[in-house]
Amino acid sequence: MDWEAILAWIGGATVGVTPVAAVGLWFGKTYIDKWLTKRFQGQLDALKHAQAQEIERLRAKIAALLDRATKLHQHEFEVLPKAWDLLTIAIGSVGGVTAIYREGVDPGAMSLEDLEVLLRESPLEEHHKQAVRDASRFDKPKVYGDYIDRYQFNAAQRDAQTFHNYIIQHGIFIEPTIREKLTEASSEMRTALRTWKIIFEMPDHKPWPVSETHEHVTKASDLSKEIDALISDRLWSAAKLDA
Repeated sequence: MDWEAILAWIGGATVGVTPVAAVGLWFGKTYIDKWLTKRFQGQLDALKHAQAQEIERLRAKIAALLDRATKLHQHEFEVLPKAWDLLTIAIGSVGGVTAIYREGVDPGAMSLEDLEVLLRESPLEEHHKQAVRDASRFDKPKVYGDYIDRYQFNAAQRDAQTFHNYIIQHGIFIEPTIREKLTEASSEMRTALRTWKIIFEMPDHKPWPVSETHEHVTKASDLSKEIDALISDRLWSAAKLDA
């Protein structure tokens, strides 16, 4: 406030200023200055406090977002390798069952000692092993082969279902493009197993399923190559960013 201008105006408007009036003006000037200074300082302090609170709020929000992103990446780094592991296991199991050409053994041409070694090392249950023993020489290959096929089918079905369930359960942590490829591979393998089962349960089924069954596994295998590249790129790119 321009007190000199005010006093000059007052001086020009009056004949003279008494000492008492001068003291009053000085006191008024001093009081108002202090009051204004205190008022403006209070407003400034309030503004600084509000800014400090806003900064702290933003810091907390950023910290929460970073923590959330870190946890998401941690889950992703755990899920992707596990999904890849289950995928390769499932493809191996399903591919083994649906392979067009498979090496087999002829239990009917074995000696009793060799047959016992084969049965002891096989995954068959004891009553199935006994059924192979009791079969005639010419029926032994089919009886043994059917039991082995059923065992391998059940194992492949478990592996494929485990992989499928894992993708459903943990898919939220998988990038959409990768999740879509994983789901497609799972669908191909499950279709292959369903087709194989239909053929196997036919009275006059062949020793191995037709080629169309194996084609689904081939598609799943081709997809796994794409998935391999996507997962590798995802993991290594994220690792570089974290570094």
